[in-house]
Amino acid sequence: ASEEAAFIVEDGNRYRLVVEYNANLTINDSGTMSSKIGLTEDRPSLSGNMNVAAAIQNDPSRIVRGQLNADTYNTSTAVIDPDAAINGLGPTTPPPLNYTLTVSGNFTDVNINYDTNTSLQDIADAINNSATMTDNNITAEVKFDSQLGGYKLHVIDADGDPFYFSDDGLPNADALTTILGLGINFGVHEGDNSAANSISNAFERSDIDFEATDGLSGERTSLTDYAAGIVATAATKTRVAESSFDFQNNLVVDLSTRIQNEAGVNLDEEMSDLVVFQRAYTATARVISTVDEMFDALLNAV
Repeated sequence: ASEEAAFIVEDGNRYRLVVEYNANLTINDSGTMSSKIGLTEDRPSLSGNMNVAAAIQNDPSRIVRGQLNADTYNTSTAVIDPDAAINGLGPTTPPPLNYTLTVSGNFTDVNINYDTNTSLQDIADAINNSATMTDNNITAEVKFDSQLGGYKLHVIDADGDPFYFSDDGLPNADALTTILGLGINFGVHEGDNSAANSISNAFERSDIDFEATDGLSGERTSLTDYAAGIVATAATKTRVAESSFDFQNNLVVDLSTRIQNEAGVNLDEEMSDLVVFQRAYTATARVISTVDEMFDALLNAV
């Protein structure tokens, strides 16, 4: 029996709709919802216009997946004085009286309020003073960056578990994540080989339906076995084509030789025949001449 299930999954600071099924399932949309939310089939398919980066073609080991959430964050903008109010930080005109920076992960959200008087050290202290952050081994540190000539915020999860920031001040220019450059784009997380494993599993799936085509019958098999069938069929057709070509080529050569033998002229042979005919003519002429002389002699005798 077929089984279908739909559920919402968290993807960073966004959410996705996932529909799982173990049988053929068709979704028809008379409107535009599927295009707006990007509803696509998560099954192996071939694309005629798909391009693969040369780096991946030459080195498939580069295919890895990094989680959208990171376990380490560094602000991209530095401040001169970590204890002074961050320049340009809002909200500048209440209400609201403050914005809220939220840290989310596999734990209860931690909210950090900030306003125009908040400093970089205040943000770090708020993270370090949170019991939830401490229980999850997430710490913040203000570090001096010699290249930028100022101080940056460094936040890390010692256990390597991913987490992320959200800021209700966005998309305003005075939001903390905007001014300091704190967000997913500036986080890192060690990648795993799950993408490579998923690709490998996709090739080994044996429940893919292929329609019949020239030389190949319709079947339900894996992409690897179907590709092997394509190669085998192509090899067989190549051998048949080569054999047919060799036969036709040999036939052409044989017929050409026969035509030349029938229509061709051998000058040496023809000259030899002419010499024979000439000698035979000469001999016959002499016989006729002798007989003529004999007749003349007989006539004179009478």
